[in-house]
Amino acid sequence: MIHIHGIEPYQTSVTHDNLYLKKFCSRNNYQLSSPSECDWLISVWWNTTKINPQKKYIIYISNFIKLENKKFCSMIESMNKINPNNIFWICPSIKQKRELTNFNLNTTFCPFYIHDCYYDKDFKINKDVFDEKFLFYNDKVIDRKTLSKILSENLIAGSFQRDTEGANLTKPKWQKGPENIISLLKNSKNKKDTVLLLCGSRRHYIINECKKHNINYLYVCNNKPKGDDIAYNMFSQEETYFMYKNINLYICGSVLEGGPKSIIESAHLNIPIFSHDIGLASDYIQKENIYNSFESDAFDSFISNMDSFSFNTDFPSLPYKDKTLSSIINEN
Repeated sequence: MIHIHGIEPYQTSVTHDNLYLKKFCSRNNYQLSSPSECDWLISVWWNTTKINPQKKYIIYISNFIKLENKKFCSMIESMNKINPNNIFWICPSIKQKRELTNFNLNTTFCPFYIHDCYYDKDFKINKDVFDEKFLFYNDKVIDRKTLSKILSENLIAGSFQRDTEGANLTKPKWQKGPENIISLLKNSKNKKDTVLLLCGSRRHYIINECKKHNINYLYVCNNKPKGDDIAYNMFSQEETYFMYKNINLYICGSVLEGGPKSIIESAHLNIPIFSHDIGLASDYIQKENIYNSFESDAFDSFISNMDSFSFNTDFPSLPYKDKTLSSIINEN
């Protein structure tokens, strides 16, 4: 029996991970149970995991861990005093697995799960999400006809990650690097013909910076934000999928991540993505398509070579992920 540990009150990445692992259990006929009754506990958030020596653990490393991470080192030291042989660590990238070599842990490479719609090439959302949302183009409300014109006449670059923390909506969320997206676009020779498509909650920082640097942006939301909007502007995974289907490329400004999942999602939809060599980028994107600069000339180079952009052809599939987890459970 299995218990999935780790959940947050809103539809965050951690909450999604929890749901995807429950679906894994359902697909593979594993019974879910409480923490006290389970044989295995699968944790999607390593630093909230408490170890019971009578249980077996699969722990996802959700954020990229460096060797100097003191909290992680302290946790490993404590676990080693209990029963390290019953703890299996899931590394979402080859890079993370290499980083943890010196810890002498049971590590396995297995990227994050994503929503079912990205795996299904025939998936179709049964509604036009734009019809249900507020549409803002450079801070002005627009109608559906204007939206269609914008989408058809411009290069549409997506950015769907929250870029601020709830505690301070004026400062960028440092891991996500929204300031890097602004750096790419503000002096780009493609600036005039590029529109940044934003959606969801906590987009305050990047919207303010777009206004400051005259970057064209299209913001799609449930309601115009008034303060922290996480309670009413979160998008479902199906709605985010719909946003992906309306972009020409995705921009990832992240500087330190276990994922990001936007790379996996873009790969399954074959949407070119601008990214540094972070997290699992090199497991999915061809080496020559990964950039090491957030300057505008790097973005212009990406645009010029976008037709030749390619992902690795052998990136992990859904069956690969299921088989990897099942092997750990069934063989231990």
